[in-house]
Order: sequence, then structure tokens, then C-alpha cells
Amino acid sequence: MIAIDRSGSMAGNNKLKHAKDGALDFAQSASTYDIGLISFGTDATVHLAPTPNVAELSTATAAIEIDGNTNMLAALTKAGEYLRDPRDTRAVILVTDGAPNQGTKTATLRAAEQLKAALPGFEWVAVTLPGGRGRGRHSESRSPS
Repeated sequence: MIAIDRSGSMAGNNKLKHAKDGALDFAQSASTYDIGLISFGTDATVHLAPTPNVAELSTATAAIEIDGNTNMLAALTKAGEYLRDPRDTRAVILVTDGAPNQGTKTATLRAAEQLKAALPGFEWVAVTLPGGRGRGRHSESRSPS
């Protein structure tokens, strides 16, 4: 699952456009996998369940609009609902410009740990766009122990 931050801070410097473009570039390079799309602001919305169809992903990505805060916890929780099949690769790529400002970082990390415990093989990566609260940190990985 790709989860794109749609919070208000993503409006500046074409950050949302860059996040959408990056998601599509990734999907095209990972075409052997089914990829779904979530956006998160104050809440999380599933735009597309995992699919191999990059054209559908492109259409779904285009529909994402700026709204709300940065609720990474909601994104991880929503993604977990779609990653239950043990035959699937269980991964979430969060694309954001900063730290959560709705829900806490501790709660977000706790949710990721709970997903790791419940879903063997679960992995997540946060890709931080430059210019946000992430202070240019471009990636943070959390993998199963």
C-alpha cells in the first residue's frame, strides 16, 4: 500500500504533486506487485484496494486533494485492514513532508509495532519530502525483528 499525506502542509512547493508522481513511478517499477492507495489527512481514505492496474492507480492518485492534518496513525491502521492475506507482500510506503501532528509519534510507532505482531512479514517505510517537519530526512524504515 502507498499512503500519501494530503495534509495542508503538502500544498506548498508542489509537494503533493511530487508525492503523487513518486507513487506512480514506484508503481510502474514494481508492476509485478498489487499496489493500493491510501491518502491521509485528518483521517485516512482508501482510494484503491491493491491492484496490478497502474492506470487505475493513476486515476485514483489524481483524485487526492489537500485536506486536514497529518494523521499517520490513521493511514497505518487503514492499511492494516488491507494487508491481512498471508500470501501478499505486507508493506506500507508512507509519503509525507513531516511528523504526525494528529495522534502522536509514539501512537503511530505503537500501531506499526502492533501491525508487525499481527501480520508476519509486515514492513513500512516513511519517505519524507524535503522542506517539511521531517527536516530533509528522506527515509525511515521499520522492519520485522
